[in-house]
Amino acid sequence: AVEGGVLSPTVATHSFGESLTVNFGVTPFKFDLDACISAWRAERDEAIAGVAVPPCGIYALVCSYLSHYGYRDTLAQFQAECPQAADVFPVSDHAARLLQSRSQLRGLIMSGNIEASIAQTQEMFPGVLEGDPSLLLALHCQQFIELFRNGLVAEAIQFSQDVLGRHLTPTCTSADLALVQNAVGLLAYVNPSTSPLSSLLELSHRESVADRLNAAILRECASSSSASASASRRHPDHTPAQVVSPLESVLQHLKVLGDELRKAHHDCGDRLLIFPSHTPPHPSPRDFS
Repeated sequence: AVEGGVLSPTVATHSFGESLTVNFGVTPFKFDLDACISAWRAERDEAIAGVAVPPCGIYALVCSYLSHYGYRDTLAQFQAECPQAADVFPVSDHAARLLQSRSQLRGLIMSGNIEASIAQTQEMFPGVLEGDPSLLLALHCQQFIELFRNGLVAEAIQFSQDVLGRHLTPTCTSADLALVQNAVGLLAYVNPSTSPLSSLLELSHRESVADRLNAAILRECASSSSASASASRRHPDHTPAQVVSPLESVLQHLKVLGDELRKAHHDCGDRLLIFPSHTPPHPSPRDFS
């Protein structure tokens, strides 16, 4: 029956005393639904595989992603082994210097040297942390986590009082407050690696902080470039777009499109999972040398 556009299963009987048996999967179904779904997916995958994609487009997406996140050595190696990649994604001297700086900062964070990453950021990109108190707080929280991780509990407590406490102002957002509470909450557990806050000690948390700093630097650089271009074109109200890698833009578009298609079909169909069964591998430390 159709009720409000939603299909609902119904059963009708015609005579008194009739009975029916309902199978909810206890016994094999007469119709092989799994085989039908597998055949449909195979047909869909074959159709997708038949779509010709120019290699240069893929190369440009990969290169832009590596450049966006500061994976300098991986980008250089990829372009060295695939000359076409260098042709479709040339790196200017200015972009190369910026890439090297961002790569160094990411490397410092990924190795746990947060104090040095803050100092170098303030030296190379002085406006980034000044204009983003939440980012500076995230770095300080990570610095607290690294002290705690290395067994310097007394130093971590002192750091929380001297540094983290300064961030707790009336203008502190709820997200910032939660970040501080979670970081300091590690002190409450005898075995924090198995606690509900264990994710703070994982490499992926360092990476998320590095991503935030990297994105802030790119926004700052894009804003400066756009401001200069706007001034020359006499458009002082020009606002630069958010900096997102082209590959992520494509994935975000696909995710939204998939969600809309599921919504149009009453939440039926496969969900688009970017990493369905595993976390993407972390880059090699030599990426940040």
